[in-house]
Amino acid sequence: MWDSDDQKKQSIRYAENFSSAIRANGVKNAVFLSSYGAHRLHDVGAINGMGLAEVVLNKLDGVNVLSLRAGYFYSNLLLSLDLVKTAGHMGNKFTIPGGTFTLVDPDNIARVAAEALDKLNFKCHSYVYVISDLSGTDEIAVSGSRPRDPMGGGE
Repeated sequence: MWDSDDQKKQSIRYAENFSSAIRANGVKNAVFLSSYGAHRLHDVGAINGMGLAEVVLNKLDGVNVLSLRAGYFYSNLLLSLDLVKTAGHMGNKFTIPGGTFTLVDPDNIARVAAEALDKLNFKCHSYVYVISDLSGTDEIAVSGSRPRDPMGGGE
């Protein structure tokens, strides 16, 4: 949806479509992949859409909805790989308070979702955070780059 004119409205439309499909098919249990910052509905950019989608899905009566509030996908770090290797730092379009943020392996998300759907141990409208690690951007950048010559020579 990065090309959407309004990502928040687009997220709401998608959630309304999910909601209609859930009602039309008599689904009683749904697991929704959301995001770590979804509780902040108005000040976290594209993540706002996930929280707004949760609001729509949580209006479903008689349907148990579990929102998986996942951290930043490890695999998204690959987008910064060349920058980390060449410059030794990461570049992102978001601010990370305190220099740390939540990371998640998509396999962990799949495991939590599968367990929830297998056991159906969630009721009403709830959420769970799915986090694999807490890390700092500096730590990630340093561990991803090659050691530099302290005298300024080549790598």
